[in-house]
Amino acid sequence: MTSFTELLNRTKPLPEPEVPAEAEAPAGLQVAQMLYTLLWETVGTGTKQELGPFLANYVERRFGETNIKRRVLTAGAGSSICSVLKGCDAVMVESGGRQPSSEELAAGQMLLEIRQLRRKYLSFAPQAAGNSHAASFTAIAWKEFEGDYERLLQLLGSSALWNFCRRRLAAARGLFEAHRALNEDNEDEEAAGRGLTRVDNCIQLARALPPGRLMDVFHSKLAEGNDKDEDAGALRKLLEGRDAGGWQRPPGPQELTADADEPVPAMQSLKGLFSCTTNVVHGSYLRETTSALLRRLERSSHASGGVTLAELRLPLHAEGDAWVDLARWASDLGSLSSRACWVVQLPVTSYAALKGRRAILDYGELLDNAFGPLVKLVTEEPHGEVWLKLQELLHHVVAFELSACLAVTEPLNGEVPEPSEWNESHSPPLAYQFYHLWARLKGLNCARARSKQKELGLRAAASSPEALACAYLLGASSVSGCGSLSSHLPLQYLYMLDQVGVAVSQCSKRSLGEAGALQKLFTHGLRVALCTEDPAVSHWSDDPLGQEYGLAHSAGFSNADLAELARNSQWISSFESFAREEENVEEQDWVFVPAIVVHSDRRRLSF
Repeated sequence: MTSFTELLNRTKPLPEPEVPAEAEAPAGLQVAQMLYTLLWETVGTGTKQELGPFLANYVERRFGETNIKRRVLTAGAGSSICSVLKGCDAVMVESGGRQPSSEELAAGQMLLEIRQLRRKYLSFAPQAAGNSHAASFTAIAWKEFEGDYERLLQLLGSSALWNFCRRRLAAARGLFEAHRALNEDNEDEEAAGRGLTRVDNCIQLARALPPGRLMDVFHSKLAEGNDKDEDAGALRKLLEGRDAGGWQRPPGPQELTADADEPVPAMQSLKGLFSCTTNVVHGSYLRETTSALLRRLERSSHASGGVTLAELRLPLHAEGDAWVDLARWASDLGSLSSRACWVVQLPVTSYAALKGRRAILDYGELLDNAFGPLVKLVTEEPHGEVWLKLQELLHHVVAFELSACLAVTEPLNGEVPEPSEWNESHSPPLAYQFYHLWARLKGLNCARARSKQKELGLRAAASSPEALACAYLLGASSVSGCGSLSSHLPLQYLYMLDQVGVAVSQCSKRSLGEAGALQKLFTHGLRVALCTEDPAVSHWSDDPLGQEYGLAHSAGFSNADLAELARNSQWISSFESFAREEENVEEQDWVFVPAIVVHSDRRRLSF
């Protein structure tokens, strides 16, 4: 059985030939290859007599074609339709041969151009110009990127592209409706009672514990200390200050934790105590909440609702000794669970906060602090306890992410200075930061490849259309947040074609953006998975990821749908145990045939 998202990916609706074959097919008939692969196995389940007429009538109604005729694909010519429907090899619904419109041809060319732009940045291989610095690797010039980005936004604003993507996504949704109608009972029976292995693809470290568990840690730290305990003393002083100011209500999770997109909290504040790896208590509170989370991951099992793994966002506010502090904190945390890994998160607001307290002079210094030590570790192999701790931390780092869920997108107007010349008090534009993160990460991966170390991925936490478009252009493997994705049809279609991972939460205010968005993304064929984002402030359950799956089930997702969500979470994660095996699918020439060929298939479920 083959999953719906696999089928859409496998059928390659936009191939490489000069003529955009996808645009050649008449509206409503562009899905021939998807239907051909989608519906072939059910013919052996004892419904042969009913299946053929049902599918032919369905296609006629669903795609609204006129002047159609029906025939059957068989090995021998001249077979009668009645005789073949008993075997039901296939049903073909043919159109009267309408030629593609100029709008469809134009939209196909736009899609090809956009996807070629993404491949340009995804496949770019930098060359080392030296061994001492992350900036000593070649990269696509900023001016060239700026032109490509502006071109991308221009194409995404085309009404012809919107109309084309609307029809194609409607066709994808229709495919899934037909598939579900034919196979839902069998798939649910197969999926029922099977334990799922799920990955929480995005979870902020400071807000990773459920609210009840976080408050347990807070009250235990408050109760166990004495006057000579420095950690408990710092906490009590903060609470006494709140009481003196007339604040009667005890602090809750919102007051104890900082959002990833907020400015860096003061180290001598409640948020600073529980959200930072470097503070007056040496990051001990965050270390304790993280240890509690890791213990919960280890205890998860199929018997308790599903094995859970997590990609934890480790915030990096790149001042001078940021990596040293992170390495020491991680070392004190101890061995990381095999069910967790780190995604280093660079908030777009970090520069303004660091600049405001004079921790850095310019944006170039922030980039040097973020990537310089990592390149030095690879190219110079320095010795010392701190470098060993940093090396150990990097064994568990799988990707870098720019967090921009709450960022305001700024236009790129006028001349943009080099990072070493950006010394304004406000943070650089979002696209500027994305580009320089991509360039430095490419250089770092080039250095790591020469030392035969694994490549670090590029992720994005993005909500605005511009941020989602920039992440797509620069080759991000997955995005989270995705507030505007469900309403932006061209981006949806592009994310579906290139199978960009989409991690969303139904509870977090940082994610999705409209009711029914999850169902829309899923039925349109995107590789969507569930995550929790910030369970300390957005979930009430003691099992936040289980709450996400429960909400999806209540919204109409079947057991088989939930199994596919879980498998998507594995595929878009960076856990090596879930590395997807490439399927041996033969490349076929796309020859335009004005018809839909209908077969039957079921999703392949993997547990």
